[in-house]
Amino acid sequence: MNLKGLQFIEIVAVVIVLAAIGSGIWHTYGNELTSFASAPLSFGSFAATLEVISAMLIAVFIFVMVYSYMRFRTIRHHEHHHFKPIKTESKQADVRRVQWEVILGHANSENHAEWRLAIMEADKMLEDVLDERGYLGETIGEKLKAAQGRFGTLSLAWEAHKVRNQIAHEQQFDLTKRMTHTALAQYRAVFEELGIIG
Repeated sequence: MNLKGLQFIEIVAVVIVLAAIGSGIWHTYGNELTSFASAPLSFGSFAATLEVISAMLIAVFIFVMVYSYMRFRTIRHHEHHHFKPIKTESKQADVRRVQWEVILGHANSENHAEWRLAIMEADKMLEDVLDERGYLGETIGEKLKAAQGRFGTLSLAWEAHKVRNQIAHEQQFDLTKRMTHTALAQYRAVFEELGIIG
């Protein structure tokens, strides 16, 4: 049942309770009120009037309490709807997909510098994934060694990482677009096996 349905039921319940209280008050004090209106003022009639007023104030208090509770529930529902917790795994997967799309954008550029950037960012993404999976080490090489035998595309990760090292350490290394796409295909295979991208 949705929130509006619950609110309608609560309102009907409040009306029924107030009607029952009003009916009870009238049944209990109706004769006294009638006689009070037609008879001269006396202490007994005054006390009866105070009882009626007290009962009415209690009814109003109950109404205010129930209404406040209903408003509190409505506000909490809206807060939960607008500020509901985000599933961490889903959010992380979305971030990785966007990150991968940015890397592919660099790879598809005609700018040689962006090809290098694509490889460097893909390798950094690989390092982050290895960290998340708990493979320890000071370098990506050490982390890949720690992952030995843990997933089938490990050899592809090594091949792609070697290209990254050539870019980082060999100033004269001539990275071609074809080499970039080959390395990214290797990274992709690793990420797909690990469920990072679909």
